[in-house]
Parts: sequence; C-alpha cells; structure tokens
Amino acid sequence: MRLAFMGTPEFAVPSLAELIASGHEIVAVYSQPPRPKGRGQILKPAVLEAPRLGCFNLHASLLPRWRGTAPIQREIMAGDKVTGVEVMQMTEGLDEGRDLRRWARCRRPGVLAHVPIRCIRCHQRWIALRLVRRSGGKC
Repeated sequence: MRLAFMGTPEFAVPSLAELIASGHEIVAVYSQPPRPKGRGQILKPAVLEAPRLGCFNLHASLLPRWRGTAPIQREIMAGDKVTGVEVMQMTEGLDEGRDLRRWARCRRPGVLAHVPIRCIRCHQRWIALRLVRRSGGKC
C-alpha cells in the first residue's frame, strides 16, 4: 500500500518503523521539530481529501478526555488510572474525527510507561487491513 506518513518524533517512530517493516511503500514522511508549544496543527480540507481511502490518526490517549497536544503528559499529571491509544478517522477539527478503535490498559502504580509498542503495532495492522478492505484490494 502506498502511504504518506505524518508524525511527531518519539511517539511516531515505532509506527513508521512498523509500516516500513510490513512492506508498505512510504512515499513521503512529514514531521515537525520538537518544540514546547504550537504542535497541534489542523490539516486543510485539500490534504484530508487527497488520499482515496482517507486519513487516520493514532492518538496517544483515550479520547475525548485528552484531545490536543501533550496527551501522554497530561494524563500522567492528572494521575489517570487508565492509559491507551485510539485510532480515529481524521476530520478538519483537531482530534474530532470518528473513533474507530481503542486499546486501553490500567496504569500500574508508580509506573509512568504509556502503551507498549506491541499495541501500536496491532493498531497499524488494523488500519492497514481496514484500508485494504475499503479499497477492494486496490491500494
């Protein structure tokens, strides 16, 4: 499958590595340099409508509680007992798309770790299979 990938380093790197390892053709990679503020960018309608099968986001928290930037840090600071990731169909609003799949787990006391890499890999496979089904196998 031909894919364009957009992601912010650290959280995005395992996703990109998994997509490459699973044989997808990555035709473009877009990222922003790390910075403390202003990371929540909203894509223009032309960008969201360009891919025939749509745009998807692997969000770093369970929605809708922590929409926007720094969701992992915000859930840790709030002392949330449950952590997770969520796949959504992207729309013009920031983190406002339809939720397609989520994976949650209880945070162990004293452990700040977020979601394991195997969970992220599972979500990439799920997105890829969904896209292949939606395209009738013509990706």
